[in-house]
Amino acid sequence: MRGTSLPARVESLLRTLSVGGRTPEGTVDGSMLGTLGYMAPEQARGEIAELDVRADVYALGAILFEVLTLTPLHPRGSVDTLVASILAGAEARPSMRAPHRDVPLEFDAICAKATAAHPDERYESARELCEAVERVLDGDIDRERRRELSVMHAARAAEAAVRARGGDARERRRAFAEAARALALDPDNIDAVRTVMRLRLEPPKDIPEPVRRAVEESLRAQVRAFARIAIPVYAAGVGLWVLLCAMGVRSWLLHGLTLAMLLGIIGTH
Repeated sequence: MRGTSLPARVESLLRTLSVGGRTPEGTVDGSMLGTLGYMAPEQARGEIAELDVRADVYALGAILFEVLTLTPLHPRGSVDTLVASILAGAEARPSMRAPHRDVPLEFDAICAKATAAHPDERYESARELCEAVERVLDGDIDRERRRELSVMHAARAAEAAVRARGGDARERRRAFAEAARALALDPDNIDAVRTVMRLRLEPPKDIPEPVRRAVEESLRAQVRAFARIAIPVYAAGVGLWVLLCAMGVRSWLLHGLTLAMLLGIIGTH
C-alpha cells in the first residue's frame, strides 16, 4: 500500500475487511483469542464471555491506525510486551505518532474512539466506524477536487493573460475571470495570484472608449479648475506691475521679482 494514496488505502481496507462478532465454540473464559497487536484489552485479559462486535471494532481501529501511519498501534516484540501495551493503552492519534505522514486530523478522533480501552467508549459497530471514515474521505476527495479545478482555471488564466499582451481586451477579461474562479476554489493558489498581479502591472494597449472619454473629461475639469485659480492671480500680478510703473518705481529688483512671479504663474498653469 505504500505506493497508493491515503484515501485509496483506507477504502481498500474497508472493502477487504469483514467483521464478525461470534466466538468459536469450545472456547472457555480465560483463554486468549485473537491476533496479538490487534487484540482488544478484554480479549487480552481472556474475558471471552464479555466479547462482542466492539472487540472487532478495536481490531479494525488498530488496522486503520497502521494503514494511516505505517506503524503498528502496539510495538512489535514479545507476547508479554504486546499484552502489556494493550492493557496499558497506546497513543492512537496518527498525528502524534506519525506527524510526517500528514494524516488528516479527523482521523485522530476516529482511531482514538475505535481503540478506546473500554468497549462502551468505542463505536457500536464496524458499520458506524466505516461511515465515520467515509465521511472524512468524502471531505478529502472534495477538497482535492477543488484544488484540481483551481489549478485548471489558473492555467487557463495564465494562457489568456499571454494572449492579452497583444491588446486583446476580451482575452484580458477572460484571464481575470479564470483567475477569480481559481482563487474562489483555492485562495492559496499562488499561480492565480501571480496572473492577477501581472495583469494589473500591464495596462491594456487599447483603452476602452468609455475609459478614454472619462480620462479626457477629467483632464478638462483639471484645466478649468486651474484656470479659475490662475486667471485672478495672473491679473493681480499684471496689476501690481502696472502700479509699480505708474508710481515711477525704478527698482529693477522689484520689476524683476514681479516679472518672475508672472512667469512662474504662467509656467505652473
